Amino acid sequence: MQKLSFVFAFAALLSVTTFHSVKATAEEAASPQAQEPTDKPVEVKMEKPVENPTDATAAAPSPAPIATPAPVTEKPAEKVAEKPEEKPAEKAPEKESEKYTYGKTWRPLGQFLVGPYGTIAALPRPISYGIESKFRDMFGLSLGYGYFPKVTLSSVSLKITGWDVRLKWYPFQGAFFLGAGLGNQTLEGSSTQTVSGIPATLNITQDNAFFLPHLGWNWIWSSGFFMGMDLGVQLSMSRTTKLTSNITDPTLIASADYQKLQKDVQDKGDQVGKIPLPLLTLLKFGFFF
Repeated sequence: MQKLSFVFAFAALLSVTTFHSVKATAEEAASPQAQEPTDKPVEVKMEKPVENPTDATAAAPSPAPIATPAPVTEKPAEKVAEKPEEKPAEKAPEKESEKYTYGKTWRPLGQFLVGPYGTIAALPRPISYGIESKFRDMFGLSLGYGYFPKVTLSSVSLKITGWDVRLKWYPFQGAFFLGAGLGNQTLEGSSTQTVSGIPATLNITQDNAFFLPHLGWNWIWSSGFFMGMDLGVQLSMSRTTKLTSNITDPTLIASADYQKLQKDVQDKGDQVGKIPLPLLTLLKFGFFF
């Protein structure tokens, strides 16, 4: 029994002791000092001794020299080798004879073409012939002579001859051209009538200077052969008319019938000379060298 009482007393003492230990531990944990870490180093403040300013200045170490950074040298930018500009291939110089290519291909005279020509269907002189030339396929010059063969109808006969010089401009350097010319045409006519029972023949000769605006085409083959066509008008500028007769008798020449006949022939000749004559060439052919 005594042993049992001793055990109970020891257990009660142990419980009270444990209770007080737990309570003290809880209070320490709740206090602010307990929350700070115990291992925090304690700062010890040391008072600096008052020193003489002069001594402080003398004793103060000189500031360390600031290191000056080494200058950065920039390397010059490397020049990119420029590629030389590619020039277009130069064409071989053309020969003078190759610059003008219309028509004739082989040109021994270079820029100049020249050759004979003829016509067999034209007005007012159906048959003509002459020299035709061309320079640089741009300009042309021709010199020609033509005639209308003598024809006789009833008691009247007529014959026409003439020459002209023509300048031509080929604006497209092809076949088409514009031209102008100057020339002279001679008209020879005769008429026979009876005057006072005697056959009287009057001959008239008229020289007519003319201006000749025209246009046309000269088609040229590669061989040099060419054919052409002209359209224009022949305009009279001045005329001279001359009359001759087979009558030598002064009495007959002074008669009214003869005077009337002479006046009629001269008037008709003047009228013909004043009329603008058409220029029409339907068939012209030639060859250029």
